[in-house]
Amino acid sequence: MQIFYVDKTIDRTDYIIVGAFNELVMKKDFEKITVKDIYELAGISKATFYRHFHDKYDVMNYNYKMLLDYSGNLDSVHSFEDLYFQLFSGAQDYWGPIKRTFKSTGYNSFRHFIATYSYDYAENIVKLNRDGKGFTETEKLQCVVYVYGIAEMYERWTYGQINLSAKEAAKALFDMMPETVKYYWK
Repeated sequence: MQIFYVDKTIDRTDYIIVGAFNELVMKKDFEKITVKDIYELAGISKATFYRHFHDKYDVMNYNYKMLLDYSGNLDSVHSFEDLYFQLFSGAQDYWGPIKRTFKSTGYNSFRHFIATYSYDYAENIVKLNRDGKGFTETEKLQCVVYVYGIAEMYERWTYGQINLSAKEAAKALFDMMPETVKYYWK
């Protein structure tokens, strides 16, 4: 099974399910993958799958969350620009084959998850540096627009529609980030 990064802190069954999902999504369109496909390839029961995940969208989102958390915890990450660079570098290494997940649509779409998780991730970093206080109302508005733009840009970049290196893409995103937020880090 295909796991693109190693995180020894995650549950073994989650790891197996995500690996099966990654293997499947490299072979066929996301919309054609079923929960049954995932649990059969993972070699687990339907009940075991549902004890760990709600549906295939939940697996897809958990997969991205693991990548973001893994990228954000590297010793070399000291800023949002570093984080963006790690995410774009990771896309070059192992997210290219998974671009089919962007074909998901609606509220459960991969793009929507990237935006909402990125927003929460950034706000948590700001809270750590503002004695528990998150975004101001203006920053909330700016960050909503910003993270949905990130999700769109990340999709286009993954599909090769934006011809920037990982370093250039990271710098471009960092430069667009709201000034009052961009220099906070853990």
